Amino acid sequence: MPGQVHCSAAKHGVVGLTTSAAVEHAEFKVRVNAVHTWGVGTVFAAVHSVGALRTELLVAIRAHA
Repeated sequence: MPGQVHCSAAKHGVVGLTTSAAVEHAEFKVRVNAVHTWGVGTVFAAVHSVGALRTELLVAIRAHA
């Protein structure tokens, strides 16, 4: 879905933070986990998803025309 750079950057930040914390606390046998959601079902997300799918469909149709 276009326009999700901020979400990708935030998730990668969480992965890096989780990995660093796990490495730093491994000697104490502390386990560190993170939960990643794919998305939140909001009207904003739905509108942008439909718009992105429409764009992909139009590109595919034009490519085969």
